[in-house]
Amino acid sequence: MSLWRVFIDSNDQVFEGLDLSGKTIAITGTTSGIGVDTARDLALKGAHIVMLNRNLEESEKQKKRFIEQKPNAQIDIVKCDLNSLDSVRKAGEFYLNKKCCFKINWVQFDCPWEFYNFKNQILFDNFEK
Repeated sequence: MSLWRVFIDSNDQVFEGLDLSGKTIAITGTTSGIGVDTARDLALKGAHIVMLNRNLEESEKQKKRFIEQKPNAQIDIVKCDLNSLDSVRKAGEFYLNKKCCFKINWVQFDCPWEFYNFKNQILFDNFEK
């Protein structure tokens, strides 16, 4: 059994009996892999999900899938590319300017392992990782 499968199967156990109504969770990496499963499972438990992704088209597809499974799911999408500090800044400004209805209770970063290889990597806006 793969580690991936163990994680997905254990989500049911970890989230069993959990009610996240009224909680807002911002999650990166919700267009593929473990981020999708985490966002879906948390949305099914009633959390308001803020999807922070660079690929808005794929984000919309995932949002639609989540809403098919839970029609009253609360899901927002904010464009954010973690490879660009300018993009991260704009995502933060978008959230602050929204003057809205939700405070973020927790942030979860689901990004690929290669993101953690910091050796001599430069971000899009010429900052070193």
